[in-house]
Amino acid sequence: KTLRGGDKMNTGAFIHDLLGWIDNNLDSRLDIDTVSRRAGYSKWHLFRLFRHYFNMSPMAYIRQQRMQLALDLLKVKPAFRIVDICILAGYEDISAFNRTFKRYYMMTPAQLRKILNI
Repeated sequence: KTLRGGDKMNTGAFIHDLLGWIDNNLDSRLDIDTVSRRAGYSKWHLFRLFRHYFNMSPMAYIRQQRMQLALDLLKVKPAFRIVDICILAGYEDISAFNRTFKRYYMMTPAQLRKILNI
């Protein structure tokens, strides 16, 4: 089903549904073309909607959600290897994952795990 902010759905409901879809697909390939195709809007219009509602781009939102997922997995799944968490958070490259994680949390996933003693 394509999500559109049309007759049956107001913009708030559209955004809510789209965010739910993004959050349920964080482990998938989510680039701007995929998300805009799913939303049924051009990537430029989708970018404007995200800027208006969240003051960030769709990709920044996806990165933020992936980092939150990674943080949650690190805390509640101590048996998971960091590379497993990397993949579950939608990253194919462990180096990119570690860099992004460090940018968000000021330490690598391994450093955080050591601090939390898990």
